[in-house]
Amino acid sequence: MRWKGPAAVVLLAVGAGAVVLAVTGGPGGSRASGSQYLTATAQTADIADTVVATGNLARATTYDLNFGVQPAVEDASGSSSGGASGSWSVLTVKPAVGDTVKKGAVLATADTSSLRRSLSSALNSLAAAKSQRTIAKENYDAATTTDTRRQTRIAYDQASSSYTQAEGQVIDLEDQIARATIVAPADGTVVTVNAVAGTSLSSGPAISLASGPLQAVADFTETDLPSLKTGQSASVTVQAIGASITGKVVAIAPSTTSSSGGSSVVTYPVTIDLTGAPDTARAGMSAQASVTIASVSNVLTIPSVALNGTALGYTVTVLGTDGSAQSRDVTVGLVTSTQAEIQSGLQPGESVVVGTTASQTTTTGGGGFGFPGTGGFQRGGNGGGTRNGNGGGAQP
Repeated sequence: MRWKGPAAVVLLAVGAGAVVLAVTGGPGGSRASGSQYLTATAQTADIADTVVATGNLARATTYDLNFGVQPAVEDASGSSSGGASGSWSVLTVKPAVGDTVKKGAVLATADTSSLRRSLSSALNSLAAAKSQRTIAKENYDAATTTDTRRQTRIAYDQASSSYTQAEGQVIDLEDQIARATIVAPADGTVVTVNAVAGTSLSSGPAISLASGPLQAVADFTETDLPSLKTGQSASVTVQAIGASITGKVVAIAPSTTSSSGGSSVVTYPVTIDLTGAPDTARAGMSAQASVTIASVSNVLTIPSVALNGTALGYTVTVLGTDGSAQSRDVTVGLVTSTQAEIQSGLQPGESVVVGTTASQTTTTGGGGFGFPGTGGFQRGGNGGGTRNGNGGGAQP
């Protein structure tokens, strides 16, 4: 592309709302090396500052179910306080991974024949202990001297203690027999099954059950943690199903559970409740969580790259309609990596400099993009001011 004629001012659109002002050289020679500015227009908009982390979808509650103990709830790290009690011979296992079950449904059973024999023996011991306690009480009541009352009192206390121990053993065995049948503590989806009929199970969980609404659990770095608070709004993107789900931060782990690979980056699990998760969303899917840590609405904004200075004081370079550039003090509010809130010092519609670009050198010759009286664009390169290259100063 070639230029002919006197100096011209060219405005080219660069990006969204940005322009380049180029000052060219005179006729018959190369364009002079002039100032070129990339600018953006101050305009009213909303600003949000966010922190982002990756994680997975999970159900609000995951129960670890074992024989002989109460259901245990997993924490954010995936561990629970519950464990199998002793070794159990598994009789039946009804659900498979992925099955949906209702609260109260029988999921697995274990052999209780040995426990029932132990219970029978414990009941006999309890009956004997009760008789011993009754006799000791009668002897104590019948004692008349100080010495005999002291001795019978000791015997009665011992008999009472033996009875209490025997009673506790019976209660414990009855509870274990009842818990040899694993029952769903809530509606949910089976996520793991470790119990196999016909085998013994000494460690668990026998079955894990995910229950409650979907959540996102994302690992935020220790540098993000001071900015995070419960109640902050969030957006969770699940790329596998092309979904963006709104949510709210409901829990921040008090301690770290992992480091990023072998590096020294420490992360903390942050739990986000989801609103309106689609039916296609599944626990375990990868997710990216973006939490809004600060926001302002309907404020005057400019690109943050236009700011000069520090938090102690900022200026911007304002480009006038005549092409002149002036430095101006501004008061800023929220500043993010892309946008800055201007509280004073600018008016909507004013242009601020966001950068500069080097001038390109061109030579004289055939026509190019024309302006009034400077020649025009021609495909044949023979000069002139019209599209067909026949000369003149008219615009295309």
